[in-house]
Amino acid sequence: MNKKKTIFLIAALFCVNQIFSQVEPTPPSDNSTQFDLAREMLIASGVTEKLPEYLSRLQGLKNQFLFHIDELKKSQTLTYDFVAEEGLKFLYSGSNTLQIYSTYQTRIDLALDTHKYNCVSSTLLYLYLMDAAGIECKPVETPQHAFCQVYIPTKDGSKPRRVETTNPYGYDPTTKKVDPENANRYYKVPVKHYAQQKCVSPQRAVSLIYLNRVAECSRKNQMEQAYKLSLDAFKLQNGDQIALKELQGSASNYLLWLGQNKQYSKGLEFSRQFKNQFGLSKECQTNTNFILSKNLNNLMERKNFQEAKDLLEQNQDLISQTDYNNLMEIVICNFISAELAKHPGYKNSMDLLDKYSDYLPPIKIKAYKTNITRNAAVEIHNSIIPLINSRQFSEARKIVENGIEQIGEHSILLNDLRYLKQFE
Repeated sequence: MNKKKTIFLIAALFCVNQIFSQVEPTPPSDNSTQFDLAREMLIASGVTEKLPEYLSRLQGLKNQFLFHIDELKKSQTLTYDFVAEEGLKFLYSGSNTLQIYSTYQTRIDLALDTHKYNCVSSTLLYLYLMDAAGIECKPVETPQHAFCQVYIPTKDGSKPRRVETTNPYGYDPTTKKVDPENANRYYKVPVKHYAQQKCVSPQRAVSLIYLNRVAECSRKNQMEQAYKLSLDAFKLQNGDQIALKELQGSASNYLLWLGQNKQYSKGLEFSRQFKNQFGLSKECQTNTNFILSKNLNNLMERKNFQEAKDLLEQNQDLISQTDYNNLMEIVICNFISAELAKHPGYKNSMDLLDKYSDYLPPIKIKAYKTNITRNAAVEIHNSIIPLINSRQFSEARKIVENGIEQIGEHSILLNDLRYLKQFE
């Protein structure tokens, strides 16, 4: 006697880069009948000119399914469970709409054209059929997957049933099912594959098409288009907080790309526009700081220090206060160094430091002044050496005393003065 084997049919996963809290799924308040699912999922797929054609094809698929159910009613009594399960089978064997699993294929138009699908496109097509059949059905999302959940009416209310739409045997997938073609095999999805599941709105489910297209654009380094698709997903979800976080992530990636491609002006303009509309996340601020730093470096290399300072001040609100202070210190320090090289001299140097003291931390100002004072003392010391060698001690002493009066009692000059006094 052959021992039956159990095969775990693993649900195909689709990464959407979003972590949810671990909660039991409950039907959200959104009603799919109040949302034009067919139209929105085709628009999210990128369908424009051929939208009427694909809407007609979806309508045909729905009519075909409803006709199929009506035919079954003629020979048997149908239960909600039966119709819900039949809807899944219909997508595979009844209409041959879904045939080839493809990890990233979320687009509805391509599912109709090529019969390729993933968890998102199959979830939406199943949701569409259940809505037509009048069975309550909600999309469900996990951190890396999407599927459906139907609610079967009972005497006490309704009972949820998971529907793993990525395979024709996915109705109530955590329950063992015998393979109709091989009685020695079972199909089952372990419960752990549905961890952290959360029931979401149809709008959220459709937005996953956009997000998959965002990921595709990112792989192709088409970051501007990726951001635009993220914005479409955000609008579809009416400014949901999760959608906002995803939009900010896409904006941050776009800012980084602009900085890497030396589009500094465009990057700063985009950052300001995004800030005014949605606010800047820490990641957006960091990548704006990257763009600003690169821009400032270019200006400072051309000795345009005033322009660099003005640019930084104009964009202070786009970065953190810490980053602003650090960049301003770099700009002012480079400017001071360049000015000191052009216009040396103790008084000029000190006046310059006093002028820009508000832009630098006190410890930095003190260090600058210490170095300037020491350099002045060394310069005075070196100037008297020829006089000492020629024994012009009185003249040398006058120079040292004038130096002390000008820069203060520096140790180098005090030592020189003590030495010269012995020749009085």
